[in-house]
Amino acid sequence: MMARIKHLLESYRNMVITLGAGLVSLILWGIGKASGQGGFVTASIVVIAALSIYIAFIILGNIMTSLKSGNVGTDMLAIIALISTLATAQFPAAWILCVMVCTGDVIETFAEHRARKSVSALAAAAPMTANVIFEPYDSPSDALTKQWKTVGVKNVRIGDTLLVRPGETVPADGQLLTDAAELNVSMINGEPLPQQALAGDKLLSGSINGESSLAMRVTAAPQDSQYQKIIDLVASAQASKAPVVRLADRISVPFTIASLLIGIISWIVTKDATRFTQVMVLATPCPLLIAAPVAFIGGTNQLAKAHVIIKNQAIIESLTHVTHVFFDKTGTLTTTQPQVTAIHLLPEWEKAQEARLALAESPNQPGPSSRPAPSSRTGERLDSSWIIQAAGAVEAYSLHILAKGIIAAGRAEAAKEGQSSLRRFVAQDVSESSGKGLSAMVDGHQVKVGRLAFVDPALTHSPGFFPALKADEMATYISVDGALAARLTLRDVPRSNARKVIGELLADGVRHVTMLTGDRPQSTAVVAQEVGISDVRAALLPQDKYNAVRFAREADSSTDKQVTTMMVGDGVNDAPVLAAADVSVAMTDGSSTAAAQTAKVVIMSNDLEGLNTAIAISRRTVRIMLQAVLGGIIAALIGMMLAAFGLIPTIVGALLQELIDATSILWALRAAFDRKA
Repeated sequence: MMARIKHLLESYRNMVITLGAGLVSLILWGIGKASGQGGFVTASIVVIAALSIYIAFIILGNIMTSLKSGNVGTDMLAIIALISTLATAQFPAAWILCVMVCTGDVIETFAEHRARKSVSALAAAAPMTANVIFEPYDSPSDALTKQWKTVGVKNVRIGDTLLVRPGETVPADGQLLTDAAELNVSMINGEPLPQQALAGDKLLSGSINGESSLAMRVTAAPQDSQYQKIIDLVASAQASKAPVVRLADRISVPFTIASLLIGIISWIVTKDATRFTQVMVLATPCPLLIAAPVAFIGGTNQLAKAHVIIKNQAIIESLTHVTHVFFDKTGTLTTTQPQVTAIHLLPEWEKAQEARLALAESPNQPGPSSRPAPSSRTGERLDSSWIIQAAGAVEAYSLHILAKGIIAAGRAEAAKEGQSSLRRFVAQDVSESSGKGLSAMVDGHQVKVGRLAFVDPALTHSPGFFPALKADEMATYISVDGALAARLTLRDVPRSNARKVIGELLADGVRHVTMLTGDRPQSTAVVAQEVGISDVRAALLPQDKYNAVRFAREADSSTDKQVTTMMVGDGVNDAPVLAAADVSVAMTDGSSTAAAQTAKVVIMSNDLEGLNTAIAISRRTVRIMLQAVLGGIIAALIGMMLAAFGLIPTIVGALLQELIDATSILWALRAAFDRKA
């Protein structure tokens, strides 16, 4: 409790001093008036004067700092106002001005603390220690039983073997050594459901281990790991300054000049120095000095909470007026990984299954003329479910581009049947024929998965025995005990929400949407139709994509006054075209550091909805900032004009200025809060 009080006193020291000085001055003034002793009244004036000089020196220090960075702000108006109130003996107004300056600091400190909460949460969740296994071990499972020691995370080195206990955070990027693990990756990409990892899979720092201990090998130093990169990106964005904020800095010079002219002219015309003071106390600088950066820091915080990471605050302004969006196809509009969309059993195989089942049910009856599949056990059902699970077990040993999709389909089918099915389908005696396929024993049967010529070397069947493939479909074949059994159809399917996201972009003011891809026109056209894009450029090289964005910008400029291009890609292969766009966006699930290094915006949730979320948050942030800044300036100008005609007394003007400042900053602070909340 005492530590918190000490922290608050240090954070808001000037406000405490100002309030204390005001209380002391009020007491001295009260004693002087009650006793008729002028010395106490003079002492109360001295206290206010000393406080004003103290605050003026603080403001002067801020001015010098701003000048060193090339900024000329409106802080000088506050010093002039303080001096003029003292010169015209408006001491209560001088104290109110001191309160105003400190109030601005208090609100700004609170606003920055609230807006930077996402970074604090990320940093607080960052692991500080790691359990390093130092005793030699024979196998990954053996490593869990060996001795380990806890060291600071900064002392972890590449190649170290770490023990991560249940509930602990993975301290560095690495490779899973133990058989399996369940991890919570919500701090990285926002995925609420635990993710399964198998031996050899990459583990990301910041993931939280599930219910079982795991062993892992470190592949990246903690400071270079994915979690730390996310923290650095968010912190970097919050430290940057948006063009709109820099514009507010530039407005401060003419605003300062206008304020001084109004005050000087009213002084000269009326020959009353008090008029100058009355104008100066209303020349409020806070909407320009504090409201603009507070709004943008708040917007950055909201983007981070939505798992949208930006490189700098300038991106927020660019996101508000995107006119042309370019999408890469593979991995952006589609899921990247080809998925099994259909399994077609060979007609002969289906007939053989029916014959075998019929024979099992009526063993004394002669079976149909169809020949049962070789080596099949009577009554055993080698249907599509069995085949897809067997194929998944075999493909677990493959690095082919189609392997993961087949493995996922096999696991999904096995999940329907429970753990017994997972234990049953285990591939043994696996052999691979490079570029052709794999062969293994699964559930007592010889299973081959791969090209047709590999699984059916005698070429007893042709692809024509199966339904024709579409332009964007791929196939792999499966044989069981030497007999061709089935064909798996795979395709890189569009993301489920791609069409919805593109429709919302067009509805929200984006004028053009274009697909850029190096794929064949035939397969590209299928995806484009499904997601609702009519402008398609296919068979492009990286340089072609770059030129497409650059030329589109020039063409759009002929019809649109303001053109802002956005390229959404994977951030690795699309580096040139990402650089050509005004706003570059990379989609990632948190495992791609290349995307974060290349793009200006990184959607960590790997969800296209992040595009619409980013644009909506950015527009709201800029709108709130402009309302706060322009509203504060207009109110101040109106107040100064009224004061120039003597309609607003000095102390009332000081109070009114305090109200304008607080309202402007608090309005800007709205950007740090979720609108839905």
